[in-house]
Amino acid sequence: MMKKKVFCSILLAWRMLHNKMQYCNFTSNFDYCYNMKNRYITVYILMFVFIVSCTDLKKPVNIKEYYCEPDTTIRLYSDSSFFGHLSCMQYFNDKIYALDTKRKDIAVFNEAFDSISFIGKQGHGPGEFSSIYPPLYIHNDTLDVMERRGFSRFYKGRYIDLIRLPVKEGGRFAYRSGKYYLPHSMPASIFVVAPAVMDFNPDSLIYGGSPVNFNDKIRTVHSNHRHLLIDEKYFYLISYNLPIIEKYDINTLELVSSFNISDIPVIQQNLEYAQKLSLPPNAYYNSVRDGYIFEDILYLLSGTPPGADENNSSIVRISLYPEMKALDVLTFKGNHTTFCVSPNYIFTFCDPCECITRLKKLKSDE
Repeated sequence: MMKKKVFCSILLAWRMLHNKMQYCNFTSNFDYCYNMKNRYITVYILMFVFIVSCTDLKKPVNIKEYYCEPDTTIRLYSDSSFFGHLSCMQYFNDKIYALDTKRKDIAVFNEAFDSISFIGKQGHGPGEFSSIYPPLYIHNDTLDVMERRGFSRFYKGRYIDLIRLPVKEGGRFAYRSGKYYLPHSMPASIFVVAPAVMDFNPDSLIYGGSPVNFNDKIRTVHSNHRHLLIDEKYFYLISYNLPIIEKYDINTLELVSSFNISDIPVIQQNLEYAQKLSLPPNAYYNSVRDGYIFEDILYLLSGTPPGADENNSSIVRISLYPEMKALDVLTFKGNHTTFCVSPNYIFTFCDPCECITRLKKLKSDE
């Protein structure tokens, strides 16, 4: 617990000092900038040492682990065709939306799997996909799908328009009040806020967040990819490979707090495995495969690293209020790559078996 607080304090201090350093680019106050740079370097060194050593020194947190069996599994659509590769799933209004990047369509089905329809198809016309990226997002009966040209928008299943944006990172994104909130790893930022308008203006983009610096531009950009999840007041950036969850104010875009997940056993196992790898600057190992927020609980999908005795996936549940706290871990068989949460179930996609499984959801007080 103490180490977690130290980590969060160092991370917040580093973020604030980074913002102060932006001021030094526009000021002639030499003494101020000199002192700030010294502080910046000191905090960066402390943070770097901490991140490198945290999985060696930190003891796994003692949280409950539950082993789950699938309630139902499906491998075929109602027309007897197979799934391709489901890369993103979302629950909305009693329906599950599953984006298939191989078939280039979105399957829509209910919790009982007895009603399935489709949105979009492969092609080059309006409402068709020549290329399609992993994330989707549904809000107010409007579905946004990221593709090569931008965001294709569907209202109640019917194509309406295309929002052209030059942001195609692949992590989950969100929409609120006419704005897209998108993960976007750059040398000096990790997210971007863009208006949902037909006529794109580069000057309308607002960049924010500070990446963890790896002293290599290519590695810094590739190792700071994130999912972006949102609730009513905040949005959260979940790193694929770093043990960091960052909470930002949805209005000010300022960092509110950070949460270190390196002491959660399944995450720690993956971090220890990643430390043994020798990867090029443009590659990283995913400790977190996917994330989801439902009813003030953050769900993180992870799993056993390669070479483990059993091939399992795990969903870590983290309460968001009054502060972030690890609740428990749900473990189940197979290599699952994406999922979503409904009031009663958790739906996951198992990649090797190309099937959707339905897990009975634990209540918060179980």
